[in-house]
Amino acid sequence: MASLAALHPDRVDAVVAIAAAHTWSVPPEERRRDVRWRVYDPEYWRTDWRDFVEFFFGEACSDPHSTKLWDDTVGWSLETTGEVIATAGSGPDLDHDGLESAVRAIEVPVLLIHGTGDRIVSYTSSETLREMIPHAEWLTIDGTGHLPTARYPVRVNHAIRDFVDRVHSVARPEVAWHVGHGRPHKVLYLSSPIGLGHARRSLLVREQPFVEG
Repeated sequence: MASLAALHPDRVDAVVAIAAAHTWSVPPEERRRDVRWRVYDPEYWRTDWRDFVEFFFGEACSDPHSTKLWDDTVGWSLETTGEVIATAGSGPDLDHDGLESAVRAIEVPVLLIHGTGDRIVSYTSSETLREMIPHAEWLTIDGTGHLPTARYPVRVNHAIRDFVDRVHSVARPEVAWHVGHGRPHKVLYLSSPIGLGHARRSLLVREQPFVEG
């Protein structure tokens, strides 16, 4: 997206770059030392796509309690093939000097989001972009890996929404949050069909309607 804003600024209102990889990226130190990263090779993808995908998303889904995320990302990736991805990544090389000048000349609003625990694209890579685009806004998520959009979607989505509101001068009404007794009483109950009658007889919530789920 940053490249699009640099090369075609008339087509972009603003940029949100999340764990952005770019020409000036610095691989994480662990990645430079780990021989397992030899699988990050288009020729390897063509021969053993599953092995690469399982390894790659093991590194990408590095946050605790990310088993479901790993299952999903691996499953989605296996819907394509290594041949397709290797071919898709073999486009023409960019003029790096020209691209750098264009990135430094970006004038549209930019938001950079990056986790400090990213094992795929180092946090330093976003720091580099920030130096190149001094007016860029910055959100650091401490300890998070390469997929903050998946592991911390509320925080990331709110950051994007607030950024877009600032870009387009949108004023949202404040939403009051009531604590404790200030909130209306509600109940959510989950039940099998067998237990449903017992739940209905047992629950009494001060004349408030039930919220069933």
